[in-house]
Amino acid sequence: MKEKEYAIFLQIDDGEWDYLRKKSGVNSWTTNDPVLLFRNKDDAQYEADKWNTASVVEWQYGMVK
Repeated sequence: MKEKEYAIFLQIDDGEWDYLRKKSGVNSWTTNDPVLLFRNKDDAQYEADKWNTASVVEWQYGMVK
């Protein structure tokens, strides 16, 4: 069985939501970049706390990364 992984879901603009992704540029990411995943919820929460609209969600196996 695969271990749980966690992602961060946040509002990136008015009415636009996305998963926090690995940065491809210096200060930004695109929707083509892979989702930033965490092996435990505490690490994910630590990163989510840096964002105003972020929440930690369990990453479901089989979702597009």
